[in-house]
Amino acid sequence: MRIVFLFLLVGFSALASCDGCEESRSKRDLLIRTKRRWVLSTIEIDEEMKGDYPQFVSKMYNDKTQGKEFRFEISGLAVNLNYLTIDEKTGEVFVHKPIDREEYPCFHVIFDVYDTETNQKIDKELAFDVDVKDINDNPPTFMKIPKDFLVNESQPEGLLGVEVIGQDLDEKNSVNSTFNITVIKQDPLEPKIQAKWIDERIVHLNFTGCFDYDKAKQYQITLEAKDHGTPPLSSTAVITVNVGDTNTNMPVFKKREFQAEVHEMDLIPELFRFKVDDKDTPNTDGWRAKFFFISGNQKGNFKVETDPKTNEGVLSIVKKTNYDNTTLVELVIGVENIEPFTKCQNGKLIKNDSKLYADRIVVKVTMLDDNDPPEFHPPKAKVYENEESEPGRVIFTPKVVDPDSTSPFSVSRFQLVEDPADWVSVDENTGEIKTTKKMDRESPFVDENDIYKIVIAAIDDVLLLIFFCDSGEKQLKDMTDEGTQTLIKYNQEGGGSACNAEPVYPTSTTAHDGIMQSNVMLKSNIPSEYHFNEEMYKSKNNMTISMNSHHQRDSYRSQEGRSMFSSMASNRMSSYRVSIAL
Repeated sequence: MRIVFLFLLVGFSALASCDGCEESRSKRDLLIRTKRRWVLSTIEIDEEMKGDYPQFVSKMYNDKTQGKEFRFEISGLAVNLNYLTIDEKTGEVFVHKPIDREEYPCFHVIFDVYDTETNQKIDKELAFDVDVKDINDNPPTFMKIPKDFLVNESQPEGLLGVEVIGQDLDEKNSVNSTFNITVIKQDPLEPKIQAKWIDERIVHLNFTGCFDYDKAKQYQITLEAKDHGTPPLSSTAVITVNVGDTNTNMPVFKKREFQAEVHEMDLIPELFRFKVDDKDTPNTDGWRAKFFFISGNQKGNFKVETDPKTNEGVLSIVKKTNYDNTTLVELVIGVENIEPFTKCQNGKLIKNDSKLYADRIVVKVTMLDDNDPPEFHPPKAKVYENEESEPGRVIFTPKVVDPDSTSPFSVSRFQLVEDPADWVSVDENTGEIKTTKKMDRESPFVDENDIYKIVIAAIDDVLLLIFFCDSGEKQLKDMTDEGTQTLIKYNQEGGGSACNAEPVYPTSTTAHDGIMQSNVMLKSNIPSEYHFNEEMYKSKNNMTISMNSHHQRDSYRSQEGRSMFSSMASNRMSSYRVSIAL
């Protein structure tokens, strides 16, 4: 306890509580001492004073009491709570029990002196503030701190997003109330998490390095708030940091090789399905697959997308393409995830383009070149002819191009398909159209615009090559785009092998679109052991080849009794409409 004697003028206004401690003290500092009346030891009481009670803290004097019988009185909250008393004879002030400064930082007390004979005040009252001196009896505590917190493993280093606020109830701006908040323990140890000060009470958690969900899914962070008092006091708190799984594992194809043969101009909604493995959490954007073309689909003929139900890739052909020759298309397909890929590697977060880490496969698709029909240029023609002209004139010669001219296919012949009035003929080899009769504008076959329409067809010469190596009956059926159907029937009666047979050519082609019917002459030499029957069946338009002789099976053992067929194509034709204006 420290006692300092002050000589003060009486004349302070009595205040009701210690709320006016600071205000009263400032007024007292402005007083001009003109005459001594009260003599008072300034009272400073230590918080939570140790020792036996009551304890002497100060003594009051008043120079107007000389020669008189008097008594001292003290009043105020400290008296009401039995913290302070005064000896009415000696003016000694006593404290009777420990005071908690955080509850009562000061007391406003009033001193009076009375004449014991008259019971009148000898002097004016003295109002005085009693300060309670702070000791470091309160550890700093955490006002605001989350119990748990979620951080994604893809979060870049820096602020973690956790705010912690502390407080200390000891005297403000003193060493007892000044404190630090630090991370004293964390499990696991990486990445390193620290507390970054924002102001005197607030810290944000900061980290350096990166999180890896596959290595640690949860962290326990122990914080300590410690003041600067003597001795220092502290408290701790624990935050649970949960790591959220993001895309740190790229999907991997389960199968590496895919091959297929398809016909050109085919649209296929599901050519292949690709299954993938992904170690990230299922049904998240870090797990959901996203397929893409790396190369091979420059023309956009193919499409690859994800089946949302199975997470499989689905490859389809979405664009018709006419290939000049049978073509091998190599598609390089990659797979990534919807969520960008990140990786914690050697304590550093890697965030690059996901495609750099994408798994890939090669899909080989053989596009079979089908026989394309001849093409007329231009696609339609209009010619003029005078009615009643003499027949026998060439009125038009079409220009025809076979898209398969680089293959064995070429235009074989022309055929007249529609000539309702029987007025023209078509040269089978050149396609020249000649009049065979005089034309009449009044004919019912001439429309209201004086136009007579005919249709011719150009037919290519297609080889249907058949090889077969087995006993029993063999059939081959080939459909063209126009519905042209060729059916060839083979019947081996002797049970031998026909692997040394020469190619057999179709004898007929039947179109089912009502445009044409024609026969193609047989052009191959059938081996002597086979008999060719040219009987044409009206229902199926087929032909039969039968064995004439019996061969030893041993001589064909290398074929292992397997049937083998290879077909190239069937006849193709295109129609051409010619309008004759009369």
